[in-house]
Amino acid sequence: MRARGIKPGFFVNADLVQLAPLTRILFIGLWCMADRMGRLKDSPMTIKLTVLPGDVCDVDAMLDSLAINKFIIRYQVDECRYIQVQNFKKHQSPHIKERDSTIPAPDLHQTCTVQTPDQHPLTPDSGLLTPEENILSDETPDQIPKITKATLVRERFAHWKAVFPEETARMTLTKDRARSISARLTEGIAPEIIDEAVTNARDDPWWNGAQDGQWKADIKSICGKGSNVEKLLVKARSNGKGPSRQFSTEEEAIIMASLEKYETDWEAAHDMTPTDELWVEVMRRGKA
Repeated sequence: MRARGIKPGFFVNADLVQLAPLTRILFIGLWCMADRMGRLKDSPMTIKLTVLPGDVCDVDAMLDSLAINKFIIRYQVDECRYIQVQNFKKHQSPHIKERDSTIPAPDLHQTCTVQTPDQHPLTPDSGLLTPEENILSDETPDQIPKITKATLVRERFAHWKAVFPEETARMTLTKDRARSISARLTEGIAPEIIDEAVTNARDDPWWNGAQDGQWKADIKSICGKGSNVEKLLVKARSNGKGPSRQFSTEEEAIIMASLEKYETDWEAAHDMTPTDELWVEVMRRGKA
């Protein structure tokens, strides 16, 4: 993370204030994660753990919102996905010793990873990293069909039944279960976060009736309140929940080498970690 400047116009910009508060905070966080050219890797999981580690939110959707409103560009070069903060150099003054960017710049022939509607650009006096007109190619790829909320609800229900196969064998997706899941999705809780909360409930004694013998892990209860989902995440992480798999000797060596630099040189630690999965593990251990 790097120190960046913020101008008063940020707080009153007519286009930016229409976005959700967490999305605006995320936007500032992107400046701090970006290199001296305003570029960074497009990894929603890494970005969330770096900028919004304590919030239950869908960073991927928030990045799409910033891209649709032309505050950032999400693009792909070969198999790698990146983000370009619009007009970054116009409004930021990176330290003279900050290393050069190693991320390729977006150009008119690279793939944009979000569909961007036509909009008027922001005015330069807004004090923001304002977008420019026609910076994206008119040739955009076919948009992947949007997944409906009903599909997301059914997928969360299916995951719950897979986690609790014996307890849920005779249970169906009733209206109250669907309503609870849908409510949490409407709040902006990411589908994978709900799945993680359900998985964590499997190992939580209280949800499995350790105190009174009553099984409580019905999906309508887990998703009954957003705070239930968040508590299941926080409790599991605070208990030092380990990685999702065992890492190889070579992977462990990479993790340990990155950890040595994590506190003193975050950027170097991030650059020397080749995959998002390993970087998440570095951050998990570094914050333990």
